[in-house]
Amino acid sequence: MSKKKNKGISGSQTITFRVSGEEMTKKSGYNLNYVIEAFSNADNLIKKTYLALNNRERFTENDAEKLTIRLTEVKEGSLLSELCVQYQSIVAPAMPFIISNQDFIVETIKDAYEYLKAKISAKKEGKPMEVVQKAGASGINVSNNQGTIIIMTPQGLPNVAEKLNQPITDLAQSIDGKNVTKVGIGTSNSLQHEEAVTIDSKDKDLFVGTTVTTDDEFQFVGKIISGNYETNRGRITISSSDHDDLEDGQTYSIEISPDLHAEEKWKEMFLTERPYYGKCRYQKNQEGAFKVSKLIITDWDETNWN
Repeated sequence: MSKKKNKGISGSQTITFRVSGEEMTKKSGYNLNYVIEAFSNADNLIKKTYLALNNRERFTENDAEKLTIRLTEVKEGSLLSELCVQYQSIVAPAMPFIISNQDFIVETIKDAYEYLKAKISAKKEGKPMEVVQKAGASGINVSNNQGTIIIMTPQGLPNVAEKLNQPITDLAQSIDGKNVTKVGIGTSNSLQHEEAVTIDSKDKDLFVGTTVTTDDEFQFVGKIISGNYETNRGRITISSSDHDDLEDGQTYSIEISPDLHAEEKWKEMFLTERPYYGKCRYQKNQEGAFKVSKLIITDWDETNWN
């Protein structure tokens, strides 16, 4: 790893990414749908880590020139891969000291995961909590002081961790306990050792929370902007709806009823506003509030299908 004066640091680091489960074995062949989802989540987590360390939200074309992620090797043993992250002129003002660690991306993800896990656990157990940020600290230290959970963190880590909450939750969301049972992230030294971060079904229960699907159907108009015909899943941008919990202009995940698995209709749905009937699936977040996590399309309004 090399350093350029006043321009941050440039270099590369190898990150291992392991996905375990019935659909992640070489013997039966890796299920492409799960592979694509896994690598997409890993790519997003690494980019969000870069953005969080720079106090930013949006990954731009300029960022793409500074940070590239490449799949360099896939090994046997679940889906065990190596990702090479190359970076130029990284400064990381949110946690400048972390850059001195050669594996600062994995270290940041590890600390964020452990901080969020301790915070969410304390809240769900109804225990008071105190966060202490200490300059120069390394790693997360959790202790119990007469019933109060004390979380000692490196300076600046809590804000970075909050920005990584959603991408870590997305990784946990992909674990179904069968097809995908565990996700591990580590450094090149972890190929034969335990990963720095391991997310399993228990973490899914902790990070993702409870999901509830309503029985009431409602009408809405939206444009499907992405979809997978094999899995009946995709994303839709809402134009208008009869439901108070949906926001016009917002994009939501969708699951389309298997009864509507018609190739011609799927072709007609994409990138055009269409009227639908559906239900809401809610997820109880880490704050205890329910939020729409997915729309279930049960039918389309053919009378208004132009």
